[in-house]
Amino acid sequence: MMKTEKVNHKVHNFDLLVTEPKENWDKCRAIGEETEFMIKDVLNTPTRIEVKTEDAIWQKTKNFFLETRNTKQDKTSGLHATNADWWSHAFRDKDTGEILRIVWYPVWLLKSLLERWIEEGIAQKRNLHNAEGYIIPINIMLRDLENAQRPLGS
Repeated sequence: MMKTEKVNHKVHNFDLLVTEPKENWDKCRAIGEETEFMIKDVLNTPTRIEVKTEDAIWQKTKNFFLETRNTKQDKTSGLHATNADWWSHAFRDKDTGEILRIVWYPVWLLKSLLERWIEEGIAQKRNLHNAEGYIIPINIMLRDLENAQRPLGS
């Protein structure tokens, strides 16, 4: 059983102090360490990662943009052209430039989700500057990533 004690917030800048770990701490720790090794393996092996950055407007609109075509060069680009294994979206603060969140997806999953979002009318096709692609609500992306499963036979 977890035990906590109330502390003086003004002195410690936090509210509760956990004095004994949860009963399942070892299990949580093992899962955390396993995940750390999985991420380390991805970063330490020849893995191709496509990195995209959302800055400024996402905080207002709560959307992100998936590029699929370069209209200036009239060719596929972004998600439809990548050879990467992983897709990374970094969300930066409009004022500080600090990265507030990074979301990683296997490319096969993001392509599958985009197809579904288009079919369901969630992804809205847009042209932004020299890029054509889709606007998707961030909350939908996070929800669907949480519920994602590898298709049978993959």
